Amino acid sequence: MKQLTLEQKIIGFIVLVTLPFELYAGYLQSYTINNLFIYHILIPIQYSFYAYIYYCYIEFKIMKKLILVSIALVLVMAAILAFTIQPPDTYNSYVIILTNFFICIWVLAYYRQLFVHLKITDLKTEPLFWISNGLLLFALGDFFVEGLMKALLDQSLRMARWNYYYIYLPLLCTLYITFIISFLCRSIFRKPKLSF
Repeated sequence: MKQLTLEQKIIGFIVLVTLPFELYAGYLQSYTINNLFIYHILIPIQYSFYAYIYYCYIEFKIMKKLILVSIALVLVMAAILAFTIQPPDTYNSYVIILTNFFICIWVLAYYRQLFVHLKITDLKTEPLFWISNGLLLFALGDFFVEGLMKALLDQSLRMARWNYYYIYLPLLCTLYITFIISFLCRSIFRKPKLSF
């Protein structure tokens, strides 16, 4: 396998950081212990790394500055909301919605940059293209899931579980499948060598 690209290294790191958080959250949930505080910590960390990927690849200086501002804003908002209207024992939908909104903007800025440049690129072999597709699909879908989740948790735990299992989990699986493709795309989609 060829050397990993920067975005592949960051995605690999994000997955490695996320895994212990998710395992601990699952452990707590198995004992019916509130695990929501974990996501108050995890979501801003994940967002910071996702945003950093686009900070490295987007060339527009204003967008780069906006990305840095968005990282600071998400971290500050996560702290403020954790100490006010969405404490660590409650669902932090506002921060999740904010991060999904920003991720959509950065992915679209990346797509714009791809189309504005005159460089011809075989996108199916570009890891960041696959990562971006997964992040955009996930962020757009999750934007609406999270918008509903807080209300559903207050109204009906059964409907909240339905929302989670039938909408959120397929989105998450799609995200991780595109991450896997991003690691394999250069091998899978490379042009075969012609032999005579």
